[in-house]
Amino acid sequence: MDITSIILGVAILTLFIVPFVIAHIKKSNEKKTFQSFCNENSLSVSETETVGKYTIAIDRANRKFVRTEINGSSISSLIIDIEPGCRCEVVGDETQGISLSIGGKPVRFTSADDGIQTSKEAMYTAGIWKRKICSLK
Repeated sequence: MDITSIILGVAILTLFIVPFVIAHIKKSNEKKTFQSFCNENSLSVSETETVGKYTIAIDRANRKFVRTEINGSSISSLIIDIEPGCRCEVVGDETQGISLSIGGKPVRFTSADDGIQTSKEAMYTAGIWKRKICSLK
């Protein structure tokens, strides 16, 4: 083997490996940021799910539903108290988008402008979280 083949092989290998390493580091940083957010807000999250750029979680001990959007080091969040007897339902359709209404407060699961999920995926995800929330009642 000559040196050109070795250099070419290393360059091609690097092109395939570097994106995976960068994605792993980004996801790891987002998890650390979410954990910091939970610690700052005294949340003991028992279940989480990442949907696109959003993290959805439930704190069963404190009866809270959490949805965060992490952009770099900044966090946009929505925390909803799950009161005993509060109403939880999946609302919307394929044209309006799918939301989960928790005590009258909507949590969007799909939107044409941010492409979180398709309507079918959003309907499934919202149904799962509805059952999790209703199990707290």
